[in-house]
Amino acid sequence: MRTRDTRFTGISRFADPLCLLRSHHHKIHNSIRKTSLWFFVLVTVLLTIGTEASATKYFISPTGNDANAGTIGAPFATLNKAWTLVAAGDTVYLRGGTYYFNSEQLLINKNGTATNLIKVWNYPGENPIIKKGTITSWTYYSGILVMGDYIHVKGLEITGWKQETADHLYYGFMAQNVQNCTFELLNIHHNGFGLCIGDWSTHYSTNVTVLNCDLHHNSDPYTAYGTNTAWGGADGLRVSTVDPNGVFNIIGTRMWWNSDDGVDLYNNNGFLTFTNCWNWMNGYRPGYTTTDPDLTVAGGNGIGFKVGPPVNDYSTVTKRVIKNCLATYNRSIGFDQNLGKLKVELYNNTACYNARGYGFNYLLELHIPHVRKITFHMEMSIV
Repeated sequence: MRTRDTRFTGISRFADPLCLLRSHHHKIHNSIRKTSLWFFVLVTVLLTIGTEASATKYFISPTGNDANAGTIGAPFATLNKAWTLVAAGDTVYLRGGTYYFNSEQLLINKNGTATNLIKVWNYPGENPIIKKGTITSWTYYSGILVMGDYIHVKGLEITGWKQETADHLYYGFMAQNVQNCTFELLNIHHNGFGLCIGDWSTHYSTNVTVLNCDLHHNSDPYTAYGTNTAWGGADGLRVSTVDPNGVFNIIGTRMWWNSDDGVDLYNNNGFLTFTNCWNWMNGYRPGYTTTDPDLTVAGGNGIGFKVGPPVNDYSTVTKRVIKNCLATYNRSIGFDQNLGKLKVELYNNTACYNARGYGFNYLLELHIPHVRKITFHMEMSIV
């Protein structure tokens, strides 16, 4: 009787030699695959360590000095100084406290990459407050200006950049020609304008995320140029681009008590999505400073979400998507097309206690179809 040779577990002495060869081949192949995988992991780790090692951390403090080395023990005083040194992958940390900058902080002409962002962050657990000092010369009329790609700004409070003259809006934070940038956890308030991305027509921006920001109590009490009048220019958020492929995501952001609108998308050809955003009490006159009272006196338009108009005609294209958002107690309209020739999709939104909840196709009968699903609407005004 032929017996199984126990020296070969699971393989007969009389097995086909070709099968044995194949089995041996598979073992070698699997061994090579495992070795290759471990080699790939090792190379990835080494590259990551090398990248992190080459990245630099700079520090800024209200008590710093631009003649310092920019270390945590010897911090700089201004963003402008740190920006002369940063490169892709670097981080600029702002320590807590109040900064009084005597010049606009211009974060321009520097770019990160997809894997190595330039980060401008608050130091963990601390609150840097950016205020205007004594400025005698303006270029952009903005407290902070960002121009570039792959930049992440997070955790700053920007306030006190109030309107000084009738011929300009004074911005707390402006971003122009930005791509692949994120603006997160910014508290921008009591300025001549809140957060402005792009200008009215000439700039190209795309892949921009505004995440969990508070934009409030911005006002322009002196405006008097062109067709603009006092209180009618300061929005919480404005996003403009002439790029028809520009993409913007506004997530978890709150806009309230801005003298004109909560958000204004005038002259924006791009695609915008709002998710979990709130707009309330816009169109009234906020206190000029943090100690002045807020007044329920008419200011500008008073629209919560002003979604148009774009520069061009996009009557057949969905350019705006608004999901799970709230517009309440705005002086005028909660959600408004503003005569924009574009399609808007609205999902699970609430409009209540505005002068009017929704302003779509009411004027000029544009006959542009919109998608409105599970939308709560109350036509109730403030008493």
